Amino acid sequence: MDLLREMPLVYRELERWILDNGQPDDAKRFDARWRGIRPGVDRLPCPNCFLDGEDHPLAPMDIEKGVLLKFRPWSCAYCSERFDVPIEGT
Repeated sequence: MDLLREMPLVYRELERWILDNGQPDDAKRFDARWRGIRPGVDRLPCPNCFLDGEDHPLAPMDIEKGVLLKFRPWSCAYCSERFDVPIEGT
């Protein structure tokens, strides 16, 4: 898994989810939380839990192939939400 290369794609997808399901201030708070992540130390926050005031990590799954593109699912063990992130050029 080349997760480091995929992080901009993951961020874009999670931010889109926050904007669709939260308020503009939530997106600003999520951006601040994302920028505070220490690579190799912190886990990515689940946007669904984040909106509920919780901080639970997302776990990457194996890449899956859809009809038109490949994507990597990210799931939260706490709330069972799944985020499918399109993977470009893999």
